[in-house]
Amino acid sequence: MRSFGSFLRASICCVAAPVIHAQQVPAAPPTPTPAAPANPGGAVGRPGEQAPATPAAPNATPPKTDSQALEYFYNGKPKEGTAGSKAALLSELLGDKAKALDALAGVGSMIPPGFEAYLNSEESEALLIETYESSYDKAVDLVRKRQVGPAVEILIELSEYSWDAATSEQLANRVLAIWDMRRNQKDLTALNERLREKARSAAHNFDQESNDVVKKMRENDRRRARNGGGGGNGNGNGNGNGNGDDRGNSAFVPAGGGGGLAPSATPMVDAVVGKMELTEEYLRGLEARASIKLNEVQMKEAENKARKDFAGFIRVLHEKQWHHQTKLAADFYRVLFGDGDLPVEVAQMASTSGEMIQRVRGNVKVFEFQSGQSNYSSATKILQEDFASAPNHPVLRGIKRVEKLKVADYLTRLQKIQNLIEARDFGNLDELLQKLTNDVKDFDATKPRALVRAVKRESQMRLGMAKLAAQQGDLEKALAEFKSASEAWPDNPDLETASETFFKTQDVLNKSTVEFDRAVREANYRHIFDKSIEYGAAVKGDGDREKQLRLALEKVRDAETALEKAKLFEQNGDAFGAWETLELAAKKWPEDSNLNRRRADLAMQASEFVSKISKGTKEEASGNHGVALTYYLNARADYPPSTMANESIKRLGDRILGRRQAVRAKGETTENSAEERAETSGN
Repeated sequence: MRSFGSFLRASICCVAAPVIHAQQVPAAPPTPTPAAPANPGGAVGRPGEQAPATPAAPNATPPKTDSQALEYFYNGKPKEGTAGSKAALLSELLGDKAKALDALAGVGSMIPPGFEAYLNSEESEALLIETYESSYDKAVDLVRKRQVGPAVEILIELSEYSWDAATSEQLANRVLAIWDMRRNQKDLTALNERLREKARSAAHNFDQESNDVVKKMRENDRRRARNGGGGGNGNGNGNGNGNGDDRGNSAFVPAGGGGGLAPSATPMVDAVVGKMELTEEYLRGLEARASIKLNEVQMKEAENKARKDFAGFIRVLHEKQWHHQTKLAADFYRVLFGDGDLPVEVAQMASTSGEMIQRVRGNVKVFEFQSGQSNYSSATKILQEDFASAPNHPVLRGIKRVEKLKVADYLTRLQKIQNLIEARDFGNLDELLQKLTNDVKDFDATKPRALVRAVKRESQMRLGMAKLAAQQGDLEKALAEFKSASEAWPDNPDLETASETFFKTQDVLNKSTVEFDRAVREANYRHIFDKSIEYGAAVKGDGDREKQLRLALEKVRDAETALEKAKLFEQNGDAFGAWETLELAAKKWPEDSNLNRRRADLAMQASEFVSKISKGTKEEASGNHGVALTYYLNARADYPPSTMANESIKRLGDRILGRRQAVRAKGETTENSAEERAETSGN
C-alpha cells in the first residue's frame, strides 16, 4: 500500500501543472491581476514580476496566485477530457483497487506458513523418534563422562535423521575443529620445551664463556704487571698515572709503538674473541625465550578464539531453536575448555533449552489428551506455543496428521469468524459460532456474541436516530445516521425497510413541495388548506414556504369562519347579517369562489339592504358624501346592527364635520388677519 500511495502522489504531482492551465477555458476577456509580491524563496516566479492574466474557468474560480494552485486543483472540477479528469479517474480506480486489496486481506490464512506446513505434514514413525531421543540422551551422558570421541560419533548418527537437518553434524565438526586446535597447541608446547632447553644450554654456555674471559683478562693483567706496564697512556713510555683505562686499546697497539705486536698482545686478542662468543650465546638465549613467548601468545589467542567461536555457535543454535544441540553443545564447552562453570550467557541458554526439551515432551502428552476430549481450543494453544518455541523438537514430529488437521480446521474457522466480524456479516457469524460451539467443547463464544449484540444494538440505535432526524426535517443528519447504521451492520433487516421508507418519504416531500409552489402561484389556498398536513411536513425548515403556508391557512380559516357565522345568522332569519359577514370576508379574499357563491345567494334575500349599501359605496367613491350618507342611514334603518352602515356613517360624518371645522378655522384666521391689518394701519 505504501508504493500504491507513492504512485498516486507522483501521478498527482505530474498532472497538477497541466490541469491548472487546461481547465481555464476563457469565457470572457482576461482581466490582469495586480503585480505579484516578491517571492523570497524563489519557488514561483521571480521578484518584481507581475502575475499573468488568468481567464475564468467555467466550473470553478481559478487561482489568483500560484500558492492557490493545489487548492484549485483539488476543489475545482476538472473539465472532461483534461489531464485533471484523467487524474481524478486514475485516483478513483486506485482507490477501488485499494479497497479490493483490503477486502481480500482477510482471505489469507491466520496460520503462519511454517506452522501450516507442519500441520499438513505426515507424522514420523514413533520408533525413529524414540531411537533419536535415546541416542541423544546417551550422547549427553558420554560428554558428561568426558568421553568426547564416542559422543561425536553419536552426533554423526543423529544428523542422519530428517528433522535434525544435519545440525548435529555441524556440532560434531565444531568439536573436531577444537580437537585440531588442541593438537596444534600440543605441537607448540613441545616446540616451547625444545626452545626452553636451547635457552638453558645457551645460558650454560654463556656462564662458561664468561668465566673463560674473566680468567684471560686476569692473566693479561698479571703479565702486564710483570713487564712493568701500568696504566699507560698508549705512547710506550711506561709512565702510567694509574688514572687511565687503556686495556682495551693496548690489545691492538704494538708495545713501544713498533711495527709488530707486542708479546703481551696475544692474550688480549684472545680475551676479545671470548667476549664475542659470550655475546653470541646471550643473543641465542634471548631468541629462544622470545620464540617461547610468541608461541604462548599464539596459543592463548587460539584458545580465546575457539572459546568465542564455540560460544557464538551455541548462541546461533539457541536462536534457531535447536534446543537439543544447544544443551549438548554447552556440555561440550565445559569438557573441551575445562571450565568448571560455563559463561553466564551459555549457562542461561543451556538451562532454557533443557527446560524447553522437557516441557515439550510433557506438553505433547497433554495435547493428545485434550485432542481426544475434543478440547481443540486448549490443544491448539498448547501446540502453537510448543511449535513457536521449539519447532525442531523431534517429539512434535510424532503427532498424527489427523490430529494436526483438526487443529488446522479449528484455526481456519477462527479465521472465518474474524473475517465475518470485520465484514459485519452477523447472519453467517451466528451460524458458524453455533457449529463451532457444538464441535469444540472448550470454545468460548461469549465475547464474539457480546460483540455481535453490541454492534446490532448500535445499528438499531443509529437507525432510530435517523428516523427521528428525518421526522424533524434534518436530512443531513438523517443520512449520516443511516450511513452509520449501515456501516455498523450492513445486513440489518430493518435497514432496507427504513431506508426505502425514508427515500420514498423524501420523494413524496419533494413532490409535495412542487405541488405547494404551484398552488401558491395559482392562489389555490383551499387546496393548500386541504393538504396542510402533507405540505407542512414538506416545507418544514423553509422559512419562505412556511410563511406562505401560514398566510394561506389564515385566509381559508377566516373565510370558513365567516361562512359558519353567516350560516348561524341565516338560521336565525338574519339575512342582512349573513350577507354582511360574507361581504366583509370577501374584501380580504375576493378570489374565493365559496365566499362569492354564498354571498350572491344571500344578496337575493337581503336585496334592499344590499342595494342601499352598494349605492352608498358608489356615491362615496364619486365624492357625493351627502348622498352616500343618506343611503347608509337608510341601510342602518333597515338593519341597525350593520357594521358596514355604522362604520360608513361614522367615517362620512367625521369627514364632513372635519371639513366644516377646517373651513371655520380658515375663516377665523382670515378675520383675525383683517383686524390685525386694520390695527396696523390705524397705528
